[in-house]
Amino acid sequence: MLLGLALEAAGMSRDDLEIVTADPATVVSAFASGQVDGAAIWYPFVDVIRKANPGIVELAKNADFPQNQFPAAFVTNPATVTDRPELVGKFIAVMKEAGDWRHANPAETIKITADFLGVDAAVLEQEATMGTSFTAEDLAAKSKDGTINSWLDGMAAIYVKQGKLEKALPAADYYTADLFVK
Repeated sequence: MLLGLALEAAGMSRDDLEIVTADPATVVSAFASGQVDGAAIWYPFVDVIRKANPGIVELAKNADFPQNQFPAAFVTNPATVTDRPELVGKFIAVMKEAGDWRHANPAETIKITADFLGVDAAVLEQEATMGTSFTAEDLAAKSKDGTINSWLDGMAAIYVKQGKLEKALPAADYYTADLFVK
């Protein structure tokens, strides 16, 4: 998505590039060995590339497009929401509590995650600076005022524009803001 936004901002399109799709490890090694001139990849892989090529130039990042948010989401099928509302409510409550703890304890969250994944915490520290953390209260307010729907609608519009979706559904048709707020 960011590649498409960056190209559009520069008056370019994907047709102006020779794009090769590859898994992250292949992208990192191809860039490090000079087989490709650029890479559209996410953190922490940007930092891995930067270690091998200290002089790289980061052309675009999330912060360059503040009007766009790319939220993570938890999904279930509609039948679960209808047939098992108590389960859905408990799941949302646990996720809110976990998100609030993560928001209040970023350093400890990084350490726990690094230990769990068996990776160097320094890699995750850099990645953590790339995202925005919200409290459950913040997300509830943004759910009530339609902000989250606008984020999701904006993301869907990017997918349509980039040919990933034929047609986008309005976020109000699938984001259960009322359940999150409740």
